[in-house]
Amino acid sequence: MFTGQGKVVIGYKWVTFGGSKACKACREMNGREFYFNPGPGQESTTHMPEPPLHPNCGCKLQEIIDVARAASQPEDWDKDDGSAGGEALPQEEEPAETGQREDPELFKDRYVGLTWRRGRILNGPVHGNFCGEYWTHGQDTRDKNYTKDNSIKPTNDMDAACRIHDTEYVGDNKDQANRKLVAALQALPEDPNKWENKPPSRKIEEARKYRKWALWYFENEIARVEQEARDRYEWGYDAEGGRP
Repeated sequence: MFTGQGKVVIGYKWVTFGGSKACKACREMNGREFYFNPGPGQESTTHMPEPPLHPNCGCKLQEIIDVARAASQPEDWDKDDGSAGGEALPQEEEPAETGQREDPELFKDRYVGLTWRRGRILNGPVHGNFCGEYWTHGQDTRDKNYTKDNSIKPTNDMDAACRIHDTEYVGDNKDQANRKLVAALQALPEDPNKWENKPPSRKIEEARKYRKWALWYFENEIARVEQEARDRYEWGYDAEGGRP
């Protein structure tokens, strides 16, 4: 999870998993929001507890995104209006990662330090040639000129795990594909310098952040699917929404 104050991440929301089976303390925390710069009636991150609240607690903190800014032109992110509470950082311009397909729509923001697609901020960041929603073979699969190109290879060990996920994320296998990706990411050392196929030195920190972001995202997705299954069982519905 990204920590610290920035232009896009403006706070955190507490997410409790377990439904009615969650403990009283966790149920009371569910949905509470905490902000770096709280407004009237909002809670500050200075009063935000950190999960887990107790052993075997499954609660998470979900980032609150400033959707209006995220959906605006990415260039607006480079304008420091003082709301971040810190000094403006120099704009970072990097050449494409070694082995990564060139794409003029990709840019690296200077607040979170990840690579995004212009006009598609809400689909999340991308990494290498295979990590990211609708991102495979170094292309956005929704683009009219998208062509599958098997000559494009993963740029590092994390990207290789994402390629496998892209291949297996079909039909009823999506949850299993997510679980395999999480297991693969967890097996990678937190320090990308220790990966067998590591990123170039200028991409080490970005790879570390992306791995952390991906684990947070997919662990939450797995927990969501599990919660839906528990809710169906509790209310007596089958997987298709009908009563067995």
